[in-house]
Amino acid sequence: MNLGELKDIGIQLAKIGLPILGTAIGGPAGLAVRALIAGKLGLSADANPAQIATAISDPANLVKLQELQNQHEEFLVNAASVAYQAMLKAQTDDLASARNLAQIDISHGNALTSALSALVRPIWGLGSFVVVAYSYWQHVPLDGSIKDIVSIVLQFYFGGKIVEAVTPHLAEALATFGRK
Repeated sequence: MNLGELKDIGIQLAKIGLPILGTAIGGPAGLAVRALIAGKLGLSADANPAQIATAISDPANLVKLQELQNQHEEFLVNAASVAYQAMLKAQTDDLASARNLAQIDISHGNALTSALSALVRPIWGLGSFVVVAYSYWQHVPLDGSIKDIVSIVLQFYFGGKIVEAVTPHLAEALATFGRK
């Protein structure tokens, strides 16, 4: 069973009013949550996704699943929280790694690589500003990939946890500022 199959089951659970159970099965504890669900529904612990999906869609099992969610709510909420924290840590580690690589390139490179490293970041920062400004003045909306690039450049260039949390919203606000 792969993560995509667990996430599909999670979506199915959320649609029938079991969001905590649905979120937990899509996270890192998904296999354990799958075994809990399968056991509660009278299936074997290694039941395949089709069997679980069929059992979930049976209205008679909704009460059993609600009981399961209520009995294990603390575990399920913690599992979802761990998944979210792991995702944030991976993103933060990725950004920190990129910054460290840039610092190593600047400090250990020859004159050409040092000059290029010192020029590329400001050029990307200025380029991002120009893209956002052009979008604002010409009333051209930024598509998702451009917003993502601008966010990444701002996060890399300015760094910091607060900037990482704010830049996606800042890029969106700058892209739509003054438009009605």
